[in-house]
Amino acid sequence: MPSTAKFEVRVTPDFKEDLLLAAEASGMSLTEFAIRNLRPCIDKVLRREREWQLQEAESLRLVEALRADSEPNEALQAAAKRYKASGLGE
Repeated sequence: MPSTAKFEVRVTPDFKEDLLLAAEASGMSLTEFAIRNLRPCIDKVLRREREWQLQEAESLRLVEALRADSEPNEALQAAAKRYKASGLGE
């Protein structure tokens, strides 16, 4: 049998009544209703957090890759000359 953990939540009486009504309308117990409806929210938050972590890691790798080559190549030098000539940097 899988282990379980107890989870308690304090809510207002009106909120609890709404939860009970929603659970009953869905044909579930309050616990089943809460678990079924919390799972998608939890998954969404965790997925978003993982995406942020990946984006941060990728950004750090990009910065490190850019720092690794301290001498600008010909294409970068040419781009810098075009930028300076454009007057946008003033």
